Amino acid sequence: MAAIPSQVYSKRAPSPPRVLVPPPPVTDDGIPDLSLSPLPQGSLDIGFGDHGWMQQVSHQDLWTKNSMLEWRYGQRRTAQKILPFLYLGPATVAKDSDWLAREGVSMILAVRDTRAAGRGMMRMAEGWTGVGETVDVDGNPGLIRAFPHGVKVINSYMENLWRQQQGGQIRNETGGKVLVFCETGNDRSAAMVAAYIMVMYNVDVVTAVQVVQSQRFCACFDDVTKNLLRTWEEMLRAKRDVARDSTASQITQFFEPADSKTLDPDGVHQRMVKMKPSKRTLDEVEMEDVDMDSESRGKGTEAGREGQAPFNDV
Repeated sequence: MAAIPSQVYSKRAPSPPRVLVPPPPVTDDGIPDLSLSPLPQGSLDIGFGDHGWMQQVSHQDLWTKNSMLEWRYGQRRTAQKILPFLYLGPATVAKDSDWLAREGVSMILAVRDTRAAGRGMMRMAEGWTGVGETVDVDGNPGLIRAFPHGVKVINSYMENLWRQQQGGQIRNETGGKVLVFCETGNDRSAAMVAAYIMVMYNVDVVTAVQVVQSQRFCACFDDVTKNLLRTWEEMLRAKRDVARDSTASQITQFFEPADSKTLDPDGVHQRMVKMKPSKRTLDEVEMEDVDMDSESRGKGTEAGREGQAPFNDV
């Protein structure tokens, strides 16, 4: 007796689904129709430092042109402003003291391969007195381990600078700006900036990549990098869920009939009620499994879910 496959089989190695990033929508003037709103002060702490300083940053008129339509090949050798305080570019820009002074850049962050640690990538520009930091990455797959450190380095510097300005210790009208770079400014550093945007603005990987490429069109996000950023997105979502559950027991809601014996000055009784955690309990999971079993029992053939054999007899 012979058998033939009931469906088409593939012999290639399994691969993750592709992350498709369409071009961002544009306005009638051809400007990318994107908006970023920084996390409000007092939002959930997920371990990346205080971001109260971002409330002082203006995000108005961030997109004044469509770099994807007006991009010129030579612009890849320069740096572009991705956020009001954050630039992205190649290593050559980090050595241009005139450009750094003109744009008000006070910190440079190199995202370098660990194998290039001794090649002078962090050699400071002559005459420039800013701060230099590095994030070493063990190949592009190691980026996801470097994202938390890179985000903390940027936030720590900006927070300290903001506190010094508030205390009158320094006077810097530009507010301090950061240049993130790698050899080309198109791969590791671009991924780091996208990861930073996902943290500080709570956006998904598609929006973060659109924001970066709308300003620096030559930024390269291959399938490996986009899947790393998708994993980073899921990690951030898990961090926020954990932080929300940790805070839930301390948050109260006020809802009680107005005829209660104990009333506040507004005539509403206040009662402490713990918010339900977002994660399911073991009992809830078991009850859902029982419900699904009872609903699906006996519905195999009439619901058309009897399955399909991998091979058919001939």
